[in-house]
Amino acid sequence: MLTRRELSAKMQYKRANLLEAGRYLFLENGLQNTSVDAIVRRANVAKGTFYLYFHDKDALLNEIVYDINRSVLLKAYRKAYALETGDYTARFIYMIDDIINHFAEKPRELALIRKNFSWPLLKERITSVGEDLELTEVLNSLAKGLCIEDINLDEAKNVIYATVEMCFSLCYSCIINKQPSDMETMKPTLYLIIRKVLG
Repeated sequence: MLTRRELSAKMQYKRANLLEAGRYLFLENGLQNTSVDAIVRRANVAKGTFYLYFHDKDALLNEIVYDINRSVLLKAYRKAYALETGDYTARFIYMIDDIINHFAEKPRELALIRKNFSWPLLKERITSVGEDLELTEVLNSLAKGLCIEDINLDEAKNVIYATVEMCFSLCYSCIINKQPSDMETMKPTLYLIIRKVLG
């Protein structure tokens, strides 16, 4: 008989296999062309196991999108805040540039996360008590560093959300659709807008 720890490790292993299989198949074939049967075959688990962890393919996709967003954002944030500059706007733009470059190199990931950086999905995890402390710290750090007169912390967070959403809506349009032009051509305009917004 398995101990609680062994059972927990086995469950985490199966869940991780489902996430890995789903990510691979969604990136290769898209959501519509990927069946639950294909995911469980690739993950080497029973079909019933899928439904222990995920209500449907969309629930699995949401978890994958969250993982992509989280890892890309945290990596870019760490790199930006390792810069030897005290200039908040320069660090923020460096962070956005790093994220854009990531998706320019991995456009299928960008297509998978559907037109935007999915802040609502991240925000949901941040606002759940104790859900994602590291991401909460990043958002708080970004909001506290913002120097716009007469705004409180919640309003500063909303400025961050709106700015990131704008960046990634444009990122999707430029990288996936090449509209209104390619991303490199749009970067100077985007960064000018960010400088105006962040002051």
